[in-house]
Amino acid sequence: MPEVRRDFAIEEVTDLDRSWKEIVTLVGELHEYHLPLTGRELLLDWELRQKKYFDEMLRGEALFLLVRRSGLPVAFANAHVQENPTLFRERIGFLDSMYIRPEARGKGLFSALLDRIEGWFRSKGIREAQLGVAAANERAREIWVAKGYEPLMERRRKRLS
Repeated sequence: MPEVRRDFAIEEVTDLDRSWKEIVTLVGELHEYHLPLTGRELLLDWELRQKKYFDEMLRGEALFLLVRRSGLPVAFANAHVQENPTLFRERIGFLDSMYIRPEARGKGLFSALLDRIEGWFRSKGIREAQLGVAAANERAREIWVAKGYEPLMERRRKRLS
């Protein structure tokens, strides 16, 4: 049964094929949003690659959420449990992606999705959550700090001619 917040329904996706058309549209919008921030363009077969990545993720310990408003998709988020037994004794929750369409922002949906994901992490015995955010995405960085996420590492790049 999907969780309802105001007029939004948050549902857990267990059958990616059934919801793929809606999800891939939202993922495409997320990539378009990131293009000016990162300068990274998608491969021609990105949809196929993204589906394969999500399918593999859902075979493990993963959570995929799709949000609808009046039956139409307006947001998605996905997260998974990540282990690194070769180097460190760690088991963390990693929030892979979250995207909310502009018309659905500012209505508490971000907090509702984050609460759901963090609750899922806790139910798995996870004591630390991590995520990545584009350095140029100042708005997102501010929101994550406000939610208690602190910088852990930095990744640098240099464009070579």
